[in-house]
Amino acid sequence: MQRKIKILDVINTAASARELLVRRVAAVNEDPRVENWIVCGDGRHLQALRDKGMPFAVIESPRGIYLRHVSPRLTRRAFRELVRLIRRERFDIVHTHGSVQGVFGRLAAWICRVPVVMHLEHGSLYFEGQPGWEGKLYQWMDRTMATFTDYLLYQNPAEMDYAVRARLTGSAQAVYIGTGVDLSDFRCRERLQADDGKRRLVIANVARPDPIKNHKMLLEAVDRLRSRFNRFELWILGEGILDEELKQWVATRGLEPWVRFWGYRDDVPRLLEQSDIAVLTSIKEGIP
Repeated sequence: MQRKIKILDVINTAASARELLVRRVAAVNEDPRVENWIVCGDGRHLQALRDKGMPFAVIESPRGIYLRHVSPRLTRRAFRELVRLIRRERFDIVHTHGSVQGVFGRLAAWICRVPVVMHLEHGSLYFEGQPGWEGKLYQWMDRTMATFTDYLLYQNPAEMDYAVRARLTGSAQAVYIGTGVDLSDFRCRERLQADDGKRRLVIANVARPDPIKNHKMLLEAVDRLRSRFNRFELWILGEGILDEELKQWVATRGLEPWVRFWGYRDDVPRLLEQSDIAVLTSIKEGIP
């Protein structure tokens, strides 16, 4: 019997695995010649993987993107566990997602001599506007990691073009794949014909509470806006490591009437349909 082609996707959280990988991995696993695994952190969203019957392994790894957010101890442990898993399962393809996972995941695949190593750029380590030494360090890391990679996949053509021009990757490695978002899920609602003076304007932010998403600046804007115009409500859709910190910040400043934390949602299209303004304050984004 012919051996299956074994693919491993490495991503940070179970929530990210559910949102970004489950649909695609489930489709790939419909082919009896292929076995696609996922590695991610623990959490309630693992149930989505179980429901699909797909193979996965839980390996906790850092969730920040900068060196100051990364735990060396946790990174070393994740690296060792990933090397053991790759050697045991003998994967043919390793596909990494995210900055930190892209570093230790590609190194683990290289050490284990995986035939094909791919990395999907959800936003490169380097971006314009970083402090001099930090920017140079991340540029060096991007270029170095490219040498351990067969294909660098991009969802954003502008990011891919910049990476090639800046020699962060070779043109033969770079592949534009788009986002894969099904736009038919999103509908434009009919605009209200009249405003009775009571309806509140809804501002929607779809982003996990995380330093890179820069919610602090967004909430500071809300604090300033309420003194000029108070018929609005900010909806924050997503869950992340700054959930409690941001909620405390809002409570301390008395912003509860203007800010609503929805947490993780699987009905984002419906909520966006009810919104008037979409806002994104991220320091950088890999998805346009």
